[in-house]
Amino acid sequence: MKEYSKYKLRRQAQLQSPGASRGRGWGQRRTNPAPAIDPLAPIKREVAIFKKLRHPHIVRLYEVLNDPDQDALYMVYEMCERGPVLDMGRDRTAAPLSEPTARTYFTMTLLGLEYLHDSGIVHRDIKPDNLLLNRDGVLKMVDFGVSEMFTRRADAVHTAAGSPAFMPPELCRAHHGDVSGTKADLWSLGVTLYCFVTGHLPFHGDSVPAMYEAILQQPLTLPEHLSAPLADLLRGMLNKDPDHRWDLATIRKHPWVTADALAPLVPSVENCKDSVTEVTDQEVSNAIHSISSLTTVLKAAMIFKSRYRQRLAAEERGKEDGAPGA
Repeated sequence: MKEYSKYKLRRQAQLQSPGASRGRGWGQRRTNPAPAIDPLAPIKREVAIFKKLRHPHIVRLYEVLNDPDQDALYMVYEMCERGPVLDMGRDRTAAPLSEPTARTYFTMTLLGLEYLHDSGIVHRDIKPDNLLLNRDGVLKMVDFGVSEMFTRRADAVHTAAGSPAFMPPELCRAHHGDVSGTKADLWSLGVTLYCFVTGHLPFHGDSVPAMYEAILQQPLTLPEHLSAPLADLLRGMLNKDPDHRWDLATIRKHPWVTADALAPLVPSVENCKDSVTEVTDQEVSNAIHSISSLTTVLKAAMIFKSRYRQRLAAEERGKEDGAPGA
C-alpha cells in the first residue's frame, strides 16, 4: 500500500490540463472560476484506467482509498514477495545476471512496457528497483508514470522525471522542451538491461549534475564479455540521439531478444489485446472509495491480505487436486 498526496496529484492534473497556466502570468487569476464539486474529479479518470490495466507483467492496482479529512490517497497493489530483480543504485553494484536470465527479465519488461505504451501510459522511471518479482518469479513493473500519473495522455513529456542515472540525454539538457516519452522509456530500459548484464551503470557521476554531464558526453563502453548480439542491441537502445534510437518494434524482433528466432515474443496484437484507453462513467465514479480514517485503511489492508491468502490457498488446493495420482 502506497500513500500519495491528493494536493500534489490534483495540482499535477491541473497543470497538465489544456490551457492551464497558459496565456496568463503568475500574478493573474481566472475570472469567475467554476467551483470544484468533486475535488478528486481531475484524477478519477486516470485512476479508473490504472485499475483496469491487466497484463502479466504490470503490477495490479486493486483499490484506491481516500481519507476525506487528510491529504492522503492510499493505493493498494498486489504483493511482489521476492522484491527487485537487481538491487543496485548509483553508489552500489550488484552481481550481474547471465545473458539467458537477463533475456527472460528483459522480455517480460519489454512486453509490459509495450502494453503500457499501447494504453497511452509512459512509465518514466524504468530501473531495476521498479521491476519486482512475485512469489512465482514473474516480473511485475511498478511505479509506472507516478511522477505524471494523472497528466494528459500524450507521448510528449515536458519535465524531467524519474531517476537521474536512468534519464535519457534529451532530458539532461536545460530548456529541453518537449521530448518523446516512449523514446525516453526505451533509453531507460536500455540502461536497465546494461545493469542486468554488468551489475553497474553505464554512465557515472558523483553528483546529479555530473551524472547528467556523463550521460550527455561520455561514450558508451561495453564490456568484452558481452555477446556480439547483446552489444548490438545495447548500442541501438542507448543511442544518444532519440531520432536514431531504436523503437520498440525493432527491439522486439532483435536476434538477441528472440534468441535467434528460437523464442519469438508473443505478437503485439495479442500482447496488447487488453490495453485500456477508455473507461465508463460508472468506472470513473467508482474509481476512488472514501474511508473514514487511517484505521479503516489498515482494516481494509488486512481484509485484502486475508482474501489474498485465501486465494493462494485455493490455488494450491487446485494444484494438488489436479496433480497426477491425486
